[in-house]
Amino acid sequence: MPPAQLAQFTNRIRPILRSTSDINLLNVTVRSVQGDSSSVLCYAPREMFGLVMLFRYRAESSVDEKMRTITQRLIDAALSCGGSYYLPYRPHATVSQFHRAYPAFAEFRATKRKYDPEELFENSFSATYLQSSP
Repeated sequence: MPPAQLAQFTNRIRPILRSTSDINLLNVTVRSVQGDSSSVLCYAPREMFGLVMLFRYRAESSVDEKMRTITQRLIDAALSCGGSYYLPYRPHATVSQFHRAYPAFAEFRATKRKYDPEELFENSFSATYLQSSP
């Protein structure tokens, strides 16, 4: 999150975080993140604040689906404030959100295909965001 947008972002996410009792935000760590101009898929192209959120919820498919929706709403809030999101372990972001947050995805995909033309190294990230991208 750009430092100047932090207050706007927290105001936008407050109702999202309060929208369900099934998912509890346990902790938020705010980190200062230096800009990264060399990574193709960088989440902080300039100095930013990173908000690392720790959630607790039951391991049930219905609650996990709620977490997916909340994650997508949080990402939309971040994008609308000029921020981005760190690529998580779970592919909850939509393909459109990924494209908006990581505009150099095509360069990354081309490089991956150059070095892995047989697509030997695949995972849920590749299947979700690289295979379904134009």
